[in-house]
Amino acid sequence: ERLGGADQVVVARPFAAWVDDQTLADPRQILEHVHGVPVSYWDGDWEGLAQTLIFLDGGAPRPRVFAVIGAGDIGGLVAPLRNRAVGAFMAATVAAVRQAVPGLSVDQSREWGALTSAGVGTARPWVIEPVDEEQLAAAVRVVCARGCSVAVLGSGTNMIGSDDCLPALVVRLNRGGFGRWSVEADRVVAGAGVNLGELSRSLLKAGLLPVAVAPLAWIPGTLGGAVRMNAGADGGTMSDWVLRVHGLDADGQPWTADRDSIAWRYRGSDIPGSVTITQVELRLRSVARAGLARRRYSDAGKARRGRQPKGRHAGSTFQNAGECAAGKLLDACGCKGMHEGACSVSAKHANFLVCDAGCREADVAALMTRLRCRVMSETGVRLRPEIVFANPATARAVDHTPGPLRVAVLAGGESTERVVSLASGRAVASALEAAGHDVALIVLEHNCLPAISPAIDVVFPALHGEYGEDGGVQADLEAAGIPYVGSGPVASALIMS
Repeated sequence: ERLGGADQVVVARPFAAWVDDQTLADPRQILEHVHGVPVSYWDGDWEGLAQTLIFLDGGAPRPRVFAVIGAGDIGGLVAPLRNRAVGAFMAATVAAVRQAVPGLSVDQSREWGALTSAGVGTARPWVIEPVDEEQLAAAVRVVCARGCSVAVLGSGTNMIGSDDCLPALVVRLNRGGFGRWSVEADRVVAGAGVNLGELSRSLLKAGLLPVAVAPLAWIPGTLGGAVRMNAGADGGTMSDWVLRVHGLDADGQPWTADRDSIAWRYRGSDIPGSVTITQVELRLRSVARAGLARRRYSDAGKARRGRQPKGRHAGSTFQNAGECAAGKLLDACGCKGMHEGACSVSAKHANFLVCDAGCREADVAALMTRLRCRVMSETGVRLRPEIVFANPATARAVDHTPGPLRVAVLAGGESTERVVSLASGRAVASALEAAGHDVALIVLEHNCLPAISPAIDVVFPALHGEYGEDGGVQADLEAAGIPYVGSGPVASALIMS
């Protein structure tokens, strides 16, 4: 009766546990009880069934829902069915783009592995390479109107490609003005596809590269990608160099932001994800400090060569946790040498994953998850990925495990040490946030336990003096059944006295 609500029903072959006992449970008997809709039996492989389902009505692009119901190996149908569905959707999207933007370069000849430094990813994404903003804007409007995502790919030096077909059109800005730059008065105006290293070395040679950003010349990526992630090296960051950023929004409309209007952060900013960066303006320096810039560039190169492993990789795997270097945390937790499939932690630097031949997207994701869990378990630090996954589902899976703790930090109170407590509370909250946790700083005006959300995992009392250190808040937390950090009420009271 329930299956009668579908447009079409396909009953598949039995899973392995039933193969030798057809008389006990023959799924073909289901066909006799489905009424009012077309129903058929499938005895082939999953790839063939996926192809058949996608082209039931000629493969016409329209919204549809596939319900895969059962046990055993029926799950093997999901990946090929999804890839076929996404493939048909992307083919229709690309056809619409080609029609709307004649002359646009559209290609599907390369695997993700050929487009990225790590060499991971067997799927072949559709890639467009516009020559100007007019072509880019027209293509983006068509793609977004069809509910398809736009994924901008620079040099692919921090990217892990996908083994699955993705509902996204990849944009590479390496043609026309996107790949050129020029010096104008006190600034350089460069396309987003300009190679950061080549640009930096040219400016260094001319004596125009600011000293603070000289180490950035060793970053192997494009200017647009470096600005997007606020790339940094040896103390210098892109935010130290940027004057203005230009781009296009999801509607193909111009978008511009000055440096000071952008909220820059470690390895990121608040530049909207829907904006495609097309051009960047960078500040210049006079030749007076050219010698110092060259020395800093040389020193940074020597340090980089000394710490980075050979082989294919996607750069730093995790972001540093505040003042704690991710590589040192991983090394201290004994992570060097760990591996999943053809992906392994470098013996030279624990924050690099070396991807050998045959490495799969799942290998990288599984190893990153294991590394995060180990560091979280042994140090309480939740490492944030710096590597970017082409597949958003993979990125979410890695980023959400292990989940961060939700911590309430208590500060303030009525004691004479209130000011000290407030300073301690802010410092503790900042350190916990740097370690990857979700933190709520709660300031107490009186010596009594405030309302604590049931969503909080643990409380960190940063209260000083009376109520905070004499066991008062600890007794209240225990009475309320709320986990907390530190000594219990008896020990606190004893030490306070």
